[in-house]
Amino acid sequence: MTKNSNKFLFNFIFFILCCLITSGCSKFDLNIKNVNFLNKLSPGQYRYKYISKGNVPSGRLLWKFDTKTQISSTPAVDKHYLYIAAKNGYVYAINKYTGALCWRTSLGYNISKSSPEIYSSYIAIGTDKGILFLLDKSNGNIFWRYKANDSIFSTPEVYNTNIYFGSRDRNLYSINLSSGRKNWVFSTNGPIESSPTIFKNMLYFGSYDGNLYGVNLLNPKKNWIFKTEGHVVSKPVISGNNIYFGSTDNYLYAISLKTFKPVWKKWLKGIVASTPAFYKGNIFVGDGKGYFYSINAKNGNVNWQVRTSGAILGSAAVVDDHVYIGSGDKNLYSFNTITGKLVWAFKTDFPLFASPVVNDSIVFIGTKEGIIYALR
Repeated sequence: MTKNSNKFLFNFIFFILCCLITSGCSKFDLNIKNVNFLNKLSPGQYRYKYISKGNVPSGRLLWKFDTKTQISSTPAVDKHYLYIAAKNGYVYAINKYTGALCWRTSLGYNISKSSPEIYSSYIAIGTDKGILFLLDKSNGNIFWRYKANDSIFSTPEVYNTNIYFGSRDRNLYSINLSSGRKNWVFSTNGPIESSPTIFKNMLYFGSYDGNLYGVNLLNPKKNWIFKTEGHVVSKPVISGNNIYFGSTDNYLYAISLKTFKPVWKKWLKGIVASTPAFYKGNIFVGDGKGYFYSINAKNGNVNWQVRTSGAILGSAAVVDDHVYIGSGDKNLYSFNTITGKLVWAFKTDFPLFASPVVNDSIVFIGTKEGIIYALR
């Protein structure tokens, strides 16, 4: 073996040892080394650091579908199809295994943020024009529409026989599912982009007035309010006796549903606009500075954190000890929920501000420029 060969072998072994040593860290900054490497690769190129096992998605492209317009909403998935709303006002039903178009329906108005909500054989979706539509899930036909006074960025929530949603007209609406007629309206002091969460006949949502509201569905005039110092656009999540949500004041909050007082609040490095994801006693959430966190739900301590090179405005999806999150740096990431180690990253063509969905071991996400990716 030549001297140059020996030198190459030594350097190669040294590199491998360094990788093994540094891979034990639970905190790392993707901006420092990893993202620079990822960004040199072409869109759609597969990269991994740790191999997924079993039926966990491995980050390989299954198919992609181009709507030719912006997607900021989260897909909804059932047994056979994926439903997605696009900026151009179309709602699409796509075969989740092949990417083939089943149907598409034009609602006639832009859809910026509201996501499809599946309930039985129906799909509910809001538009920028302030119109809530109820569609037939099988063919996209419109059953009815209801007009609010401003844009609907909130994703509807169906509970019993009613649909609940917020509007930028500062009101939270209750609409009868069958007739499309208004039951009642609850008013706040700011636009509502937060999507509602319902638990034990209580409806929880946030407003631009900085408040998290709890409204009794049996008596809408009876409610409680928790005040933050920013806008609450995050959809609240309930686990146990606590409700978790974020605010643009950079805090993630845990509020007791018994006392309505803070259990803890955690200051993050950027605004918290996304919905916290709860999994095995931990909260997973990103911020506007591109940081992604695993936080102990009991005490608010950070288990681990990583940083991407773009804002994280979408929410995480968690399945089988893997958490998936999109970033404004165009990458969809998969992290190990326990260690925070990067499992794989998939680079798309455009920034990812929508939220991923995992179904049947497939990860689905839409991009700012209208492409839907399905990764196996």
